[in-house]
Amino acid sequence: MHPNNSEINIDHNKEDFFAIKNPFKKLIIYSILLLAIKLLLLPFIQYVDADGVSRIYMSINWMENPVWINSGNWAPLHFYLMGSALKIYNNQFYTPLIVNIILSIITLFPLFFIFKRKYNESTALILCFLFSLSPIIFRLSLLTLAETPYLFFVILSAYVLYKGLEENKIKYVFLGGVFANIAGGFRYESWMLSFIVSVLILIKYSKKDFIVFLITAFIFPCIWLVSNFQESGNLFNSFNWASNAVETNKIDSFESLLRRIWFYPLSLIFAFGPIGMFYYIKTIKNTYKQDKYKRIIKDYAIIFLIVFFIFLFNTIRGSLLLQHRFTITLYMISFPLFGYYFVQLNKKKIYLVLLFAFSGFALSYVYSSKGARPIPRLLKNEGIEINNIVKSNANPKSGLILDYWGWENTFCIAFMSNLPRNNITYLDQNNEVNEVLIEVKRIVTSYNKGFILICNDGRFKDDIILKQDTLIVKKENIFIPVKPLKIFPDATLYEYFYINPKL
Repeated sequence: MHPNNSEINIDHNKEDFFAIKNPFKKLIIYSILLLAIKLLLLPFIQYVDADGVSRIYMSINWMENPVWINSGNWAPLHFYLMGSALKIYNNQFYTPLIVNIILSIITLFPLFFIFKRKYNESTALILCFLFSLSPIIFRLSLLTLAETPYLFFVILSAYVLYKGLEENKIKYVFLGGVFANIAGGFRYESWMLSFIVSVLILIKYSKKDFIVFLITAFIFPCIWLVSNFQESGNLFNSFNWASNAVETNKIDSFESLLRRIWFYPLSLIFAFGPIGMFYYIKTIKNTYKQDKYKRIIKDYAIIFLIVFFIFLFNTIRGSLLLQHRFTITLYMISFPLFGYYFVQLNKKKIYLVLLFAFSGFALSYVYSSKGARPIPRLLKNEGIEINNIVKSNANPKSGLILDYWGWENTFCIAFMSNLPRNNITYLDQNNEVNEVLIEVKRIVTSYNKGFILICNDGRFKDDIILKQDTLIVKKENIFIPVKPLKIFPDATLYEYFYINPKL
C-alpha cells in the first residue's frame, strides 16, 4: 500500500546512458526464466514447514468434501484455492507448490507497474529483480503457506488503489478494496494494512475514497467474524490461539526478551541481505535530506512504525512467533523506498544490483537462524535419511507412527512419506499423547506393516517401552514386534510387523 506520492518529481523522460532498454519485455523474459528455475527446483524442495503441511492436509480434506468454512484459526481462502487446484491435478507434493510459484511470478507485474508509476521503468525492473530474489520472498514461493497468495493480492490491491487515487477514479479504489478483501481471506495481516491505509486515505484524499475502500476491504473480515460467532458464540474465535500462545510463550529470561526484540529487525536485514540493507539505510538517509522527499519518507515511516510496533508488542507478549515468513509485511512496506537509489543509474549501481541479490542468497546459508534460506530443505541429515528410507519402502498399505522430533522433521517425514493421511499419526509439541496412543493402536491394527520413529527424549518415552524386539504401548496394552532400521544418536527408526491376536 502506498501513501500520497504527488511530491515526487522524477524526470521519467530524461535520457540516461545506463537506462535499461525495453524494461517490460525484459521483465517478461526474466519472469519466464525465474519460473523455469523454480520449477527445476521442485525435486529438491522439502516440506519443512509444519503449518504448510497442515494446510495441505486440510486442503485435501476440502477437496474431498467441499464445504463453506465458517470458522477456524486460519482464514479459509487458502484451502479453497489449494483444494480447487488439487481437484484439477491431485498431487499433494507438486500442485500446491506450482500454484504458489505461479503466483510469485505473476506478483512481479503489479509490482512493476507500481514502481513504474513511482519512479521509471528501469528502476521498476531492478526493484522487481531484487524483490523476487530476497531469500525470504524466494523461500516462501517454494512453501505451501498462505503468504504468497496474500502477497500477490496485497500488491495487486496496492497497484489498483494507487492508480485510482492518483487518477481520481473511484472504480479503481473500489477494485483496490476488493483485492484487499481477498488478501484478508488468506492472512489476517491484510486486515491491519487495510485499516491503516483507510485512515491515510481519509487524511490525504476524500471521504468518498475512504468509504468505498473501507467497505469493500472489510466485507470478508465482517462475514468471517459473524460466522465464527454463529459457530462458537465468540466473535473472535479465530484468535483464541493468540491467547493460548501468550500462556505457552511467556518470557522466561532476559535473553528471551532480547531475542524477541531484535528478531524482526534482524529478519528484515536477512530479507534485504546485509549489504543491500546497508545501502538501503544510506539511501533513506541521503534522500531524506532533500526537502521534496521528506514528507513521502515520513509517510512510509509512519506506516512501517505502526506495523513494526504491533509486531513488537505481539512478539513480546508471545502471540507472534519468531518466524521469518511474517517479515514479508515489514519488507513489503519498507522495500519501495529502495527505488530512490536506482532512479539515476550508473555502471556501479548496476553491478551493485547483482551484489545485493546474490550476496543475500549466499549469506542466507551462513546464518544460524532457521527459515532464512531460500530453498526449503531439512537442516538435519538424519531427517533426510529417514525420509529416503520410508519413501523407498512404504506402500499404500503401510502405516507410519512418529514421535515428536522437532516441527520440521516430524511433519516433513510424515508428508513426504507419500502415504495417505489416514495411514499416519504423529506427535507434535501440543497434541495429547493419549489421543495419539489410541491412533497408534488404530494404525498398527489397520496397517500390519510400517514404520515407527521413537526419540530418546521424545513424548512417547513414558508410554512406549522397548523389550527385546517388541514395542509395548502400556495404556493400550498392545505389543508391536519391531526391527530397527536406522539408529541415530537421539532417535531410532523401526520397521514393525503386527499380527492381530484376535485373527
